[in-house]
Amino acid sequence: MIRFRLTLLPLLVLITASLALAQERTFKFTGDDSLLTFMPELKTAPAPDWVKPGTRLVYYSAAAVVPVGTIGKLVPSPGHYGLKDPSGRYWNIVEATGPAGDGYTQLDIVSVQDDVVTVAITSYGFNGMGAELHVMDVKGASSRPGYFGDWWVNPAVLKKHDQFEMPGVRSALWPYELGGKKLDGVWLNTETNGGHTCTITESQTGRLLHSSMATEEKGHNIKINGVLTPVGAGAGYALSTLREVRQLQIPWAGTPLPASVANIRAVSFAGEITTTVPGSPPLPIAFDGVIKVTGKGVDFLQLSRETYAMQFGQRVLVEAPVNVVSGSSQLTPLAIPPEHLARLKTGQILDTDPVTKIVTAVQSIGPDDAGHQCVIIRQSQGAATDTFDYCYDRTTGLLMGVSEDNPAAFMRVRQRVTKVE
Repeated sequence: MIRFRLTLLPLLVLITASLALAQERTFKFTGDDSLLTFMPELKTAPAPDWVKPGTRLVYYSAAAVVPVGTIGKLVPSPGHYGLKDPSGRYWNIVEATGPAGDGYTQLDIVSVQDDVVTVAITSYGFNGMGAELHVMDVKGASSRPGYFGDWWVNPAVLKKHDQFEMPGVRSALWPYELGGKKLDGVWLNTETNGGHTCTITESQTGRLLHSSMATEEKGHNIKINGVLTPVGAGAGYALSTLREVRQLQIPWAGTPLPASVANIRAVSFAGEITTTVPGSPPLPIAFDGVIKVTGKGVDFLQLSRETYAMQFGQRVLVEAPVNVVSGSSQLTPLAIPPEHLARLKTGQILDTDPVTKIVTAVQSIGPDDAGHQCVIIRQSQGAATDTFDYCYDRTTGLLMGVSEDNPAAFMRVRQRVTKVE
């Protein structure tokens, strides 16, 4: 299911290119509004000065789930080591184990208007083979400019609330060291019956520097094949730490979107995922889906993506509708103005991310496997890593298809646009 998500990202831009030409604004706020509870001024606050289209933030992220009640549990030590109590006995602290993972969360600011900011969010996970990454999730949201979840906050509003306390919420001035540099921060802690969150935000910029979260779920019963089955209580832990803030240099950023895609309402797609494990025959799975336009601003689109696959001879929904966004301030939009495609050269590097090490470059110019004249833009960390090819039609600028090759997962994905409405 994750694989479906990552391959659909390019298709979003195709729709973007269309309705962006129209000036009608029908956008909805889809971001997290929890900060408004104790910072109501954010509802009308402007975006921080550094929030601009094409700005990228990258955070190192990690998460784990462990059984409740196991962390910190003391057990007698079999030898004379560990913690020693007043009676002379030694104890060890149990270290709980459970599923865990880490990677990066990448935020690309797509659009900044006086009354709305739109952000595309990509989650990358390490695949267990060194520094190699694979895409875990692609989504997006639109928010009021003064804040975006807890990723940023208008610094003037933050200053008014940098030392306060109310039931379940507390803030304080908190210095934080990042990359060897000492920064002035604001610590914000919230507690509920189900856990707590903690954020440290830079005072001067309003940018999130670090966040952590702990949640607890009580044991319960679920039905598995019609049988009630007990599920043990679990505690979830997650953290994010800022690694990068920079401005992408996108050749087509801020340019008018191609007129050939005005008035698009939806894009249909279809493809196949093939898994080939050494020693076994290939296992292909056909899929299809649609991306619908649900809202739009001056230069962005809000979209809803859903995916279906054939299972046991039936077409079933394998990915519930997911909110995504698209705009011209993206490296791999689904529509690039043809005049900009004409200026690209084979081998031209468009971007090299210093944190994820993902390189975006022009792979080839010419006919694709189906004979269409296109420009292929590739995103990859290098040879034998998870690689995406985006095929743009040289005449219209539309994204015609997306290919993914993931050697570590023995997986190949091929996907093409089948219908534009």
